[in-house]
Amino acid sequence: MAHADWILSWTMLLPWPPRIRISGWSELQLDAAGLICAHIDYWHCSKLDVLKQHLLIGAEKS
Repeated sequence: MAHADWILSWTMLLPWPPRIRISGWSELQLDAAGLICAHIDYWHCSKLDVLKQHLLIGAEKS
Protein backbone atom coordinates (compact mmCIF):
# COMPACT_ATOMS: atom_id res chain seq x y z
CA MET A 1 0.00 0.00 0.00
CA ALA A 2 1.33 3.44 -0.93
CA HIS A 3 0.28 6.72 0.67
CA ALA A 4 0.28 10.19 -0.94
CA ASP A 5 -0.61 13.50 0.75
CA TRP A 6 -2.05 16.24 -1.45
CA ILE A 7 -3.73 19.67 -1.53
CA LEU A 8 -6.36 20.48 -4.13
CA SER A 9 -7.15 24.16 -4.67
CA TRP A 10 -8.94 26.23 -7.25
CA THR A 11 -10.79 29.52 -7.69
CA MET A 12 -14.51 29.24 -8.39
CA LEU A 13 -16.01 31.27 -11.22
CA LEU A 14 -18.50 33.17 -9.06
CA PRO A 15 -19.08 36.94 -8.66
CA TRP A 16 -17.00 36.72 -5.42
CA PRO A 17 -14.30 34.31 -6.64
CA PRO A 18 -13.75 32.13 -3.58
CA ARG A 19 -10.51 30.20 -3.35
CA ILE A 20 -11.37 26.59 -2.46
CA ARG A 21 -8.79 24.43 -0.69
CA ILE A 22 -9.07 20.76 0.28
CA SER A 23 -6.22 18.79 1.79
CA GLY A 24 -6.23 15.04 2.01
CA TRP A 25 -4.44 11.83 1.22
CA SER A 26 -4.71 8.94 -1.19
CA GLU A 27 -4.16 5.28 -0.49
CA LEU A 28 -2.89 3.41 -3.50
CA GLN A 29 -2.81 -0.35 -3.76
CA LEU A 30 -0.21 -1.77 -6.11
CA ASP A 31 -0.35 -5.07 -7.98
CA ALA A 32 2.55 -7.50 -8.44
CA ALA A 33 3.82 -5.45 -11.41
CA GLY A 34 3.89 -2.26 -9.30
CA LEU A 35 0.90 -0.75 -11.11
CA ILE A 36 -1.94 0.99 -9.27
CA CYS A 37 -4.92 -1.36 -9.01
CA ALA A 38 -6.92 0.54 -6.34
CA HIS A 39 -7.08 4.22 -5.37
CA ILE A 40 -9.06 5.71 -2.47
CA ASP A 41 -9.03 9.45 -1.59
CA TYR A 42 -9.71 10.85 1.88
CA TRP A 43 -10.30 14.48 2.86
CA HIS A 44 -9.12 16.23 6.03
CA CYS A 45 -12.44 18.12 6.06
CA SER A 46 -16.14 17.43 5.59
CA LYS A 47 -18.20 18.10 2.48
CA LEU A 48 -20.00 20.77 4.53
CA ASP A 49 -16.67 22.51 5.18
CA VAL A 50 -16.05 22.63 1.42
CA LEU A 51 -19.52 24.06 0.81
CA LYS A 52 -18.87 26.75 3.44
CA GLN A 53 -15.74 27.80 1.54
CA HIS A 54 -17.96 28.55 -1.48
CA LEU A 55 -20.30 30.72 0.58
CA LEU A 56 -17.84 32.76 2.65
CA ILE A 57 -17.64 36.04 0.76
CA GLY A 58 -14.37 37.89 1.25
CA ALA A 59 -13.29 35.69 4.18
CA GLU A 60 -9.75 34.40 4.56
CA LYS A 61 -9.41 30.63 4.54
CA SER A 62 -6.45 28.64 5.80
